[in-house]
Parts: sequence; structure tokens; C-alpha cells
Amino acid sequence: MTIPMIFPDDAPRARRTDPVTSHEAADATSGHVWESQQATLEILRAHGKPATALQVEQIAAVRELPHSPSRMRSTLSELEALGFVERVGFTSPPRGRRRQLWGLTGKEA
Repeated sequence: MTIPMIFPDDAPRARRTDPVTSHEAADATSGHVWESQQATLEILRAHGKPATALQVEQIAAVRELPHSPSRMRSTLSELEALGFVERVGFTSPPRGRRRQLWGLTGKEA
């Protein structure tokens, strides 16, 4: 029996050379990706001003959203590629490292 290495409805979340289990896991999380992206957009809208990835993570935690901090960070670059958010500058902390600020582009989801 030959097991296909990529399923017909796979999105590019798993490489062609990945085992079947990777493709199954990618398929199982596809709904979570959309939900977490929507959650990030709502967080930025409610925040009313640009936010750092850390702020997005913290707000998601306070709201007890079911997404990991890593998933919430990933949504920012995903939403940037889709044109919903953009990098708008950096924080200017009195000490420590500066952080990227993310803002909405105005494109409606």
C-alpha cells in the first residue's frame, strides 16, 4: 500500500517530503489558524493603537483564548502577508530591547 505524502486538499503548512502524520496535523489545525488570525485582528481593533507581539500575546492570555503565545505571534506575519496588518514602527523602551509595533492596514477581513 502506498501512502500519499501530500493530500489533495493540503495547504502549504507541511512539506511534500514530510510524513503523513505531519500533513494530518496540519489539516487538523487549519481551523485554528483562521480563528487565531481573527482573534488577533479583534485584539488590534479593540486595542485601538499599534501593539507589539508581546501585547497581543498578553491580551489573548487575559481573554483566555485557546491559542498559544507562539500561535498568536505567528498570526502577525500571516496577516501581514494577507495585507491586514503592517509593521508601523518600534517601541522606545527606557531600557531593554525595542519591539516591533504592528497596526491594522484598514483592509477589512
